[in-house]
Amino acid sequence: MSQALYRKYRSKSLSEIVGQDHVTSLLDRALESNKVAHAYLLTGPRGTGKTSVARILAHKITGLSYDIEDNNLDIIEIDAASNNGVDNVRDLREKALVAPIKSQKKVYIIDEVHMLSKSAFNALLKIIEEPPEHVVFILATTDFDKVPDTIVSRTQRYNFRLIDKSTVADHLAFIAKEESIKIDTDALNLIAERGGGSLRDSISLLDQIQHSESKNGEITRSDVEASLGLATKDEINAIGEAILSGDALKIIAAVRQPELRGIGAVSVADQLYNWIQRNLESYPYLVTYFEDLIKVQKSHRPDVAILVAVLKFAVKMPEPQIIQRPSTQESHKSDSLSMSSKITEEPIATAEPPEKSTKILDTESKQNDDSSDVVSQKDQNKKNNFNWQSVLDYLNDHKSEFKGIHAILEKSKPIVKDNKVSLYVLNKFNKTKLDKRRAVLGKILSESGMSDEAIVAYEKDPENDIAVMAENIIDKKKFELKTSGISIKADSDHIHLIQTKMIGGSKCIVINIEEDIEVNGMKVKG
Repeated sequence: MSQALYRKYRSKSLSEIVGQDHVTSLLDRALESNKVAHAYLLTGPRGTGKTSVARILAHKITGLSYDIEDNNLDIIEIDAASNNGVDNVRDLREKALVAPIKSQKKVYIIDEVHMLSKSAFNALLKIIEEPPEHVVFILATTDFDKVPDTIVSRTQRYNFRLIDKSTVADHLAFIAKEESIKIDTDALNLIAERGGGSLRDSISLLDQIQHSESKNGEITRSDVEASLGLATKDEINAIGEAILSGDALKIIAAVRQPELRGIGAVSVADQLYNWIQRNLESYPYLVTYFEDLIKVQKSHRPDVAILVAVLKFAVKMPEPQIIQRPSTQESHKSDSLSMSSKITEEPIATAEPPEKSTKILDTESKQNDDSSDVVSQKDQNKKNNFNWQSVLDYLNDHKSEFKGIHAILEKSKPIVKDNKVSLYVLNKFNKTKLDKRRAVLGKILSESGMSDEAIVAYEKDPENDIAVMAENIIDKKKFELKTSGISIKADSDHIHLIQTKMIGGSKCIVINIEEDIEVNGMKVKG
């Protein structure tokens, strides 16, 4: 029976440890100076080299030659997952008092030490506090937070990191060459990605797929995808492009494509997670998907959960609504201040950033005294002889050049007035990004046959206009409502006083007067 690759290529010296130079260099210098601690704590994700370093360190301390298969009586390995009781630790303490047989030191390696019970930790603490001169402890854990501070404070701690994908891929290429495994670079990169920063897991995957059927005798990315039950690169890209388009039907069709081939939703969600990570620089707002994609793994219906997650940005955005002017009689009551409102309930009630299913007004909406509706985009464009489609057509022809801003402008809604364009955007981040790229906007407009002064990302307008300013909705730290007739402010300590209620069939903003509230610059007390 052949030996598993991860065991065959386990490091036998500190210089062979992959991706943990910050740990091995410190240990090397300490050993060269003959400075050996009585207790070490190795922490970090699984498969990053903790056990290998523990064994190498143990043999360095004892002076015994290192053989992976050896069984030295002066090096004792204990799995805390199966030996986690107080009796196990008490037995360890008794045996630790016995002098070493072949070397000057006796080393105890306790793996997954966080699995010890509370009473077992207390028993271990006693010997770590005052260990016999000949005893050294090396503790390893994947869950540092569960190790008591009393233990941590009495050890030298070394933190292991997830290993960079390129470093893992390079090491896999080395192993493949040694094992005469013909595999292309794209396939190795995919294995490294699926390993998730764990070298051991990545080597195990290589071991698994090394006998995959390949057309030309060389394992390709498609061979790895088939062997591991993954969606193809094209399928994941199709889902990503559908998400960026905001087209719900395209998203559903793209997500179902790998499902029709029997690829599980959990696997697709994980691959899509990695796709978003690679594209965050261009589309930072996609970070909001992460939490929902992680939930897919724990869902009883992952096929449904992934659809819910990816349709987040495809929900039809409602038209922006205008707050109606409040009547004088209703503006102040004994215990509350209410205003008739057509604004959506959730943003005002919670003072939280609205979901993507709610269109945010990123400029002040306009309303004449005798009108309660926003002038439609179509009518405004016609009136101002402005062709927004020409801008979008130009963007579509130059997606690579205007990567990132293209997706924002494509989903924005322009409102034209007085030869200026105000944009409804998806969120505050998009507004900020547009503001920072005014030069790019100017180029886009110029190439579309328009003046670079014809557009603004944010515009405050007339005194007579009644509007809820965008920052009042999307800023978590305060509530501030301004119209031509009234100004209401509440700081972060009093934002909980703001809510919405249905009064007389109308949706109203209600502010409880329990604390100081500022109305038109004057404080109102309950």
